[in-house]
Amino acid sequence: MMLQLDIGWVNYAGKDPIEYVRRYAGRTLATHIKIRTNASGQSPIIGEDDYPWAELIKVLSKDGGTQWLVIEQEEYSKGRTSLSTVAASKKGLDKIIQTL
Repeated sequence: MMLQLDIGWVNYAGKDPIEYVRRYAGRTLATHIKIRTNASGQSPIIGEDDYPWAELIKVLSKDGGTQWLVIEQEEYSKGRTSLSTVAASKKGLDKIIQTL
């Protein structure tokens, strides 16, 4: 059975997404990449936050069998439109992937 992991909600629940990927090895074919800030002041833009995305993406690739990384933007930066926030997250994700 395929697992479509939503990183934002796993983190929001206080759980470790890497542990889930490893527990269900080879089943995490798609992953929703997002941050749930819960009004913490943290940026909702991928790469402008302090989340260890590179480590997670390596585990997704090695252990998860992940084929799709889906940027899911539910929170937006002040002064930015929804589309410009998604574009900024895509740019941040691209930078992270280039470092791998």
